[in-house]
Amino acid sequence: MKLGRKLMAVLLTLVVAITAFFVPASAAANHKKNLDKYKVYTCLGDSMAAGYGQMSNNKEEVTYHRCKGAYPDLIANALNAKLNPMAVTGERTTEIRYLLDESYKGDEFLKKYTHRYQTLDAKDRARYVKAVKEADVISITIGSNDVYTIPVNELKARLRSVPGVLNPKREAEVDALLAEENPLGAASKLLDYAKAAGALGIAVPELVKNVMMGAVRAQVNFNAITDKIYELNPDVTLMVISMTSPMANMPLYKGGQPLDPIVSTAANMMNTFFKKGCKNADKYTFVDMHNPETPFEFYDSMISYWKDKRDSSFPDSNHPTAKGHQQIADKFMEVLPETQFIDIEKVYNRDAIVAVYNAGIMVGDGGLHFNPLGYVTRSQTAYALYRLAHGTSKVSYATVKAWATKYGIVDLSKPDEQINEIELTKSVAAFAKATGQQPKYHSIRNAVVTRDTLAGVLYRYMK
Repeated sequence: MKLGRKLMAVLLTLVVAITAFFVPASAAANHKKNLDKYKVYTCLGDSMAAGYGQMSNNKEEVTYHRCKGAYPDLIANALNAKLNPMAVTGERTTEIRYLLDESYKGDEFLKKYTHRYQTLDAKDRARYVKAVKEADVISITIGSNDVYTIPVNELKARLRSVPGVLNPKREAEVDALLAEENPLGAASKLLDYAKAAGALGIAVPELVKNVMMGAVRAQVNFNAITDKIYELNPDVTLMVISMTSPMANMPLYKGGQPLDPIVSTAANMMNTFFKKGCKNADKYTFVDMHNPETPFEFYDSMISYWKDKRDSSFPDSNHPTAKGHQQIADKFMEVLPETQFIDIEKVYNRDAIVAVYNAGIMVGDGGLHFNPLGYVTRSQTAYALYRLAHGTSKVSYATVKAWATKYGIVDLSKPDEQINEIELTKSVAAFAKATGQQPKYHSIRNAVVTRDTLAGVLYRYMK
């Protein structure tokens, strides 16, 4: 019997130890993100971001409109945020850069292939810039038209001079595919015509060259775009969604020149750049989508797809299905950071910083930095305690000073001096008395109070 009790005691000890060991990990795994900061979401990009093929087959409805069921709509709903739908079918990095930067004049294709609903005038630019400035989070999905649509147009222009490749009827077929936002289908047609004329040796190198040059142009523009976004909105959280290759595993036609290596190479080249080649890659979050579901997945070749499309009203192929849009939204929400700060991940009071910042109690130290180890002044402490007490982030210094003086919160005779741990302890005690709260234990680890420390103290009074 004694042995049984001893064994039971050992087992209970093990259970307690195991529970203590695993509970923190489990709690971390179940941690619910604090996304309160994200009240305005601006979506930039091309037809994929616009939701082309989701709302209806009428592409006019998915330019500067909220498209139900597309990933921006799903994300805005998940965040309960206002959505600024600024995506445009046919959009390139060129158009986005042009809208954000008045000094940029664009290229020879600007306005030639622009969607007619996108005016690119002063009024259009003002609306675009406003949407960027007011956003808490911005997503951008771009690049496909830079490396596919324009290069295909350039290939078409080159093949006009090659005997036997193009005629008015064939060119009209290619133009129709381009108008349907299907540059990959247009490229396959051009390669097919080139093969029949014995000019594949001209067409393929030309297309590869155009695609690579398109990628280079897009990268230059994207560096400028991200610079401008952070200039207009230093505090924004920027999410860059990867390019996709809807034809990655699909042959164009039996015995024909496969386009897949060109398509995959271009997409991989751009995604590698987005992930680590862009000058601002360390500031934004890259959303690696690989390939969300598209209708291409249900066919074994381009021929079978086109036959089905001719015989029915099958939806557009290059863009995600409803499931594909949900996959993008899910991945976006999975990797969306709780704040834009890039200097708090390894800080002791990280969760406290996120909470007090998202609640508007403390502000950052400028743009992407919270500066957790920076010193705290008396006036900053007074502002933070006032915001915590009154639930407002917009308040004048005169109001804060009057409140702090009345309740003995902080001595503001020298507002810009650093506050120390003894002063902060007294300030918090006075705050608790003024707001009718019970004083809560807090540990201040440094003689000089840091922003990290202040966030930790304030966080206790938020719970």
